[in-house]
Amino acid sequence: MNQNPANEDATIRLERIPRDLDATIRLERGPRDPDATIRLERGPGATELRSARSAARLYRRTAQVARAAARDATQPEAPSEPPSPLPTADTRPRGESGGQQEKQSLLTDWRRLRRHPGHRGLLYFGCAIGLVLLLLLLLSGAIRSGANRGAQHQNRQAGTQLHRQVPYAIDADSLARQEELAQREATYLIQQFHREVAAWGNAHQYHDAYNGRDYALDNGYMKDGIGTSLDEDFANAQTSADFASVIDEADNALFNLDMLEADFADQTPYNLAHASDLRMLDHYQLQRKRVMLISLVEQVMRVYQNGKLLRAFYVTTGRQELPSPPGIWSVQTRQSPVIFKAADPKGSPYWFPDTLIQYAILYHWGGYFIHDAPWRADFGPGTQFPHHDAGGTTAYNFDGSHGCINLSEDAAAWVYKHTDWNTAIVIY
Repeated sequence: MNQNPANEDATIRLERIPRDLDATIRLERGPRDPDATIRLERGPGATELRSARSAARLYRRTAQVARAAARDATQPEAPSEPPSPLPTADTRPRGESGGQQEKQSLLTDWRRLRRHPGHRGLLYFGCAIGLVLLLLLLLSGAIRSGANRGAQHQNRQAGTQLHRQVPYAIDADSLARQEELAQREATYLIQQFHREVAAWGNAHQYHDAYNGRDYALDNGYMKDGIGTSLDEDFANAQTSADFASVIDEADNALFNLDMLEADFADQTPYNLAHASDLRMLDHYQLQRKRVMLISLVEQVMRVYQNGKLLRAFYVTTGRQELPSPPGIWSVQTRQSPVIFKAADPKGSPYWFPDTLIQYAILYHWGGYFIHDAPWRADFGPGTQFPHHDAGGTTAYNFDGSHGCINLSEDAAAWVYKHTDWNTAIVIY
């Protein structure tokens, strides 16, 4: 509170409300103006009220002065005993201590203010201004809060939607990329397989003295053999898992073909273990199993137990147009005895009368058996192509089988007795 007897001004000063607001409410009266005026002053570093708390503080302090003035108007004047001054506003910065409270009081000369009853009206007007400011700040704060909450909600929604969409987009793109790569690899391997089959088959022909024709020794890998089934599996593949399965199939077919080529160059006697056999057992992890292993170029079956050769037999495999399928197979059924019936009608070159078979092991659905063939006298190299049979050439023994593995009856009996449902069948 500043006193100025020359012009009899009365001033109410509120400073630093809040910290960033340098505001002054000044109630003043000059000698030339009989009416009192009230105005809000702001310093150069001041900013607008930023919270409802500061407006409420302004309102309470102004109302305090108004109430005091109202109480004084209802009491008689007592010049000899001036009333105690109103509480003063402490304008010290936060944390500052000292005896400055009385120097910066809100009102120290009550008598001057009381001489002019019009001042009370102005104080009431100041209270109204404070209340309006309070309401406006509350309203603006609510609006800002609602806007902020709405923006935060939208941001959360946008972030959640992006979080959900991006992984799906990445997953979809990654899946499409995987399928494309798998398809390309499968295409390359199948093409490589067909090229190698054709190249090696053309370079390694079997000349048949029976009819003067030449035959490919790897016909089981050509179109009449597994070549067609490999192409069909690739054509039916749609997902990356399908193409991965085709890739494995093509890899195994290429490996088996390599073993056939290696076995063709191997001069080891047929009744001894061959390096290609052992590599097949290792590749397919069959070292601890009983395995019937059939070499197409040798026309030989070798039976292994835990990687050790037990017996070896000459066989006759499928003819050129009905080759025995290379691959790794398992026992589907065991029958002893059984009667075979032709699937083709009479008059077909593949028809045969009902035939008693003593020992039959099905290794591939579609009628592919390992069985005895009592109508044959000859087994071994070249018997899968047209030939003269030592027991007398007939329509049923002059060529290879219909895809089965034929053995003599004694050999078939031993194989049937020394194998079981868990025995693996490997043809290469």
